[in-house]
Amino acid sequence: MRWASVVVLLLVASALLGMLYASERLTALSSERFTRAQLASLAEGLEERADGMQRLFPEGRVFTLALYGAAWVNIGRHPRDPAEQTRARAECNHALKLLEAPASLRAFGPAGGLPHGMFYEAWTNRVRAGCLLLDPTPLASRALPELAESCDRLSAALAEQGPFVDSYPGRAWPADSVVGVSSLPLCAKWLGPRYQSAASDWLTAVQSRLDPETGLLPHTADSSAARGSSSALMIAFLPDVDAAFARRQYLAFRQHYSSRLLGLLPSFDEYPDDRLGPGDIDSGPLVFGVSAPATVVGIAAARSNHDLDYALALRSAAEAIGLGIEREGQRSYGFGVLPVGEAFLAWASGAEPWTTAPGTAAASDNADNWRLRWRLFCSTGALLCALSALLLLRARAAARTRREPPRHDQHA
Repeated sequence: MRWASVVVLLLVASALLGMLYASERLTALSSERFTRAQLASLAEGLEERADGMQRLFPEGRVFTLALYGAAWVNIGRHPRDPAEQTRARAECNHALKLLEAPASLRAFGPAGGLPHGMFYEAWTNRVRAGCLLLDPTPLASRALPELAESCDRLSAALAEQGPFVDSYPGRAWPADSVVGVSSLPLCAKWLGPRYQSAASDWLTAVQSRLDPETGLLPHTADSSAARGSSSALMIAFLPDVDAAFARRQYLAFRQHYSSRLLGLLPSFDEYPDDRLGPGDIDSGPLVFGVSAPATVVGIAAARSNHDLDYALALRSAAEAIGLGIEREGQRSYGFGVLPVGEAFLAWASGAEPWTTAPGTAAASDNADNWRLRWRLFCSTGALLCALSALLLLRARAAARTRREPPRHDQHA
């Protein structure tokens, strides 16, 4: 039994040191390299991975493909060389082709005045617009008429059915509508100001639907209450709709949902102001109120609203506990069992508004000294585990000595 305890303690010590190393080295190695390695891993068998997520929940395939395509848009806006820009454009178009395939449409029927509901329309059109951002001749692209048709459908649905349009008959989530609205200013970039006007009208309409407690957009269309996971997602896309409104939403989000896992790691709760509540498919399992989806997507919310210091702190925290493994230029987290979660992390790690010039975000003054506390926590924990293992070994040796009979000299 003592040997088992020693092994467990040594494993815990190793894990703590590994988490310390993982969080610390993100300052030396750019998170962009990790994102590229993640995408290289996801690229292999992308559709099969997406289909695996579809078996877990109805939006699994579309989420995985859309986030993969959007992550490549973020890379393509900051390419290391022309070859990478070409690769980013090709991968975005590959994801879009899979999104438009019959297998992606199967789970979505007519809803909210849209042929496949708001969720599918919004995410597919967002990726379509992102691919055009990487096209050297967008006005000549064959995708431009499809973008115009989708933006027309979105504008009409938001005006007639909104501000929160059904993704399934009778079921609407504000986050889906926010993603859809965020593609309208991109349409305006190539197709005219009427789409920007549609986005402005939507923004006016939602002002009366904000959560009275937090001032945030609600989690569901039939309730005023906000939640961490959906707030993070909406705030990541709102800068493309209205930067000032997005900034107010982000500051309220940090005020009411910022947390520290174990009292150390920067994170976001699912419920406001340290309130506890049940986890579900949106929040994932809650650990002391902390939501993994809210925290990962919170990276995107922080980056898109120019809070780059806090975004890096959140990304470092995710690296510390994400069990990242890299081999031959491919990186996966959590043993690769949840590709949609990896796609979220890859997208969030490079997220930025697409309606602004690449790289215009500036670092904030919200520097966070969590690393010192995390370093002390990991180092102290590893030391205590190692000392405990040593004491157990010494106790075992002492017990063995007491059990052995005394030895007599044969020549006495």
